[in-house]
Amino acid sequence: MTLAQITAILRQRWTLVVAVAVLGVALSAALHLLLPPSYTARLTMYVSAAAGDTPQTAAEGAQLSQDRVKSYAELVTSDRILDDVITALGLPGTPQDLAKKVQASSSDGSVLIQVSATSDSPGRAADIVNQIGSALPSLVDELERPTSSTNSPPVAVRVVKLASPPTESNSLGLPVALALGLASGLAIGGGVAITRHLTDQTIRTSDRLGEISGAPELATLLLDPNNQQKIVMAYAPQAPSAEAYRSLRANLQYIDIGKQRTIVSITSASESEGKTTVACNLALALAATGARVCIIDADLRKPKIAQYLGLESAIGLSTVLSGRAGVDQVLQPWAHWGVEVITSGSIPPNPNELAASEPMQHLLEHLRQRYDYIIVDSPPLLPVADGATISTVVDGTIICCQYGKTRAPDLRDALGRLRRVGGNVFGTVLTMTPAKLSAYSRRYGTYSAGPER
Repeated sequence: MTLAQITAILRQRWTLVVAVAVLGVALSAALHLLLPPSYTARLTMYVSAAAGDTPQTAAEGAQLSQDRVKSYAELVTSDRILDDVITALGLPGTPQDLAKKVQASSSDGSVLIQVSATSDSPGRAADIVNQIGSALPSLVDELERPTSSTNSPPVAVRVVKLASPPTESNSLGLPVALALGLASGLAIGGGVAITRHLTDQTIRTSDRLGEISGAPELATLLLDPNNQQKIVMAYAPQAPSAEAYRSLRANLQYIDIGKQRTIVSITSASESEGKTTVACNLALALAATGARVCIIDADLRKPKIAQYLGLESAIGLSTVLSGRAGVDQVLQPWAHWGVEVITSGSIPPNPNELAASEPMQHLLEHLRQRYDYIIVDSPPLLPVADGATISTVVDGTIICCQYGKTRAPDLRDALGRLRRVGGNVFGTVLTMTPAKLSAYSRRYGTYSAGPER
């Protein structure tokens, strides 16, 4: 993975990275404020052997001291020593509990033992190591003294200097703790973001969409949280999202170059991926060039065209296909936009049979003689077979994929259903893309498009 790809992933999932970073800072602050401070006191003890009268005996004594150091360091955390410390200082807990707060060490070749003790009280930390400094020499004297002898033991342990209560705690300062929390949060957040990207099955980029579909991407449509109006071509024609529909129009005209009249269905893999919004806005974009355009709501299960456009839905496509009305009786003009609409009509009990019927084919061919473009809003491909059936009676199909929702396996399945019935895929449209991630928005978002009408 290249640096540019990692940067793109972090930019795409920046909210996750920031959230984890904020959590890291909050946890660091909480730990700093809630955990009691700890203090460490240190004591140094010196191990010496009885001095000899000759150089040889002196060297033997020095070697004896070095040999004993490791063993004495281990005695520091023994139950015998720590039990004496607990008794002398009246500490709570067991020797095993105290052993977790005491450390003893010695370097190779050294005769010094470094002892440290940690406590939430600086005075108590000093008392513990000083008490060890008192108990260890006594135990060594007892262990090293020959039985039934009044002679001095060959090896002795002495405290170099008593420990003083530490003046500074071991805890990091608040600024350092917050900085470490922020750095850790950013690192963990970045790792989580990359991991989620690598395991994410949803479609979030044009490259990914093209790789899966094998079809041209006709447009990337923006999600504008400040504009609640779905029909931007009518009510916000200068918005960047409206310009994206003009790009879709241009690409569609280029794909179908040479044809004077075109029937195109708009569908998606699953529901609520923006197909109806695309159908309405594409129709307006085409009508803005002077083309004669008709929209048909062929989603006879969950129709939305009438709701979006504020039209009558009692009669429409199902009425014509069942032979209860003629085309001219159900065509409705959409305000003054130069687009005519056939809504769904009442929902029939057999929508798939109507979509595959001869009346449907005759209707489309009849409308082809009257309009330059017929936009058919089809049902989604995965839940029902209607969308795939309709693809066989139109010139081509545009598949809408919603940013961050449409899954790659679902898109592959939807495309497979189209191709198995011989449907022609004009291309794909990536819908509801955050404006900050859209190349179009970054390059042209401040260039206001003038009205076309």
